[in-house]
Amino acid sequence: MIFQPSWRPALTLALAISFAGAAPALTSCSSAERQEASANTQNAYSDFKTYVETAESDVQRIDMSDTEFSADMNRAKADYDAKLAAAERDMDQFTAEQKADIEALKTRYSTAYDQREAAYRSKVPTMAVGKLYTPVAPTYASIPAAGLRATYEQFVQTVKANENQYEIADWQAVNADWKALNARKEQVEDQLSTADKAEIAKEKIKYAAFKTFDKSEARASEGAAETKDAAYKTGRAIGEGANKAGQVIDRGAEKVGNAAKGAYKGARDGLKSAEAEREGIKSNDDRD
Repeated sequence: MIFQPSWRPALTLALAISFAGAAPALTSCSSAERQEASANTQNAYSDFKTYVETAESDVQRIDMSDTEFSADMNRAKADYDAKLAAAERDMDQFTAEQKADIEALKTRYSTAYDQREAAYRSKVPTMAVGKLYTPVAPTYASIPAAGLRATYEQFVQTVKANENQYEIADWQAVNADWKALNARKEQVEDQLSTADKAEIAKEKIKYAAFKTFDKSEARASEGAAETKDAAYKTGRAIGEGANKAGQVIDRGAEKVGNAAKGAYKGARDGLKSAEAEREGIKSNDDRD
């Protein structure tokens, strides 16, 4: 007969109960994780869809500088790539309809991105206003390819004829029109003849040469005028300061002088009083 400790049946029963209780907990934990993962996947899909829809609504958001627009587009592309990667991470969890929707959303975003770039390139620039030069950029949008060469020639002739009178504000307006003219050329590039392209290239060289020189000259001239004005203001301020300082000194001297006069008068009156008193004492002595 083999002896069995009395505690062995109890231990076996306890272990059985423990495993029986742990099984539902493990199953419950796995189920919760699966639910969370599924929720994250669906959120990634929703975020990507919402982002594309927002990009489509932003196609005409182009009121910004070149630097701002470039930075905004780069940031938008980086955000898009991140959201797409998150959505595609669990593609096997999506339904066939969602997978097809993601492919469609990718195409929609690419279209919106290109449309926004095109809208920015073709926008009418903010018109700078000069004292002499009158902006004409809006008219360039309708220039036919056949008239582009003549427009370049006329533009350069006009600017060249007035370059010595233009100030910085004028050059800013000229430059804005020049950009608009070049943008129009890009739009009709394939319609230009070889001869027109060659002549337009010559006009560009002429413009670049005298524009750079004259803008620098204008800045130097305006800078000299500002320096002269600043010097005048500084000199006037120094003069006024010196005048005020002189007035303060004069008032101080006057006060000191008045104080000195008062002290002298007091001393003199005191001396007279002492002499009178001494004379009185002497008279009394004589009578005695």
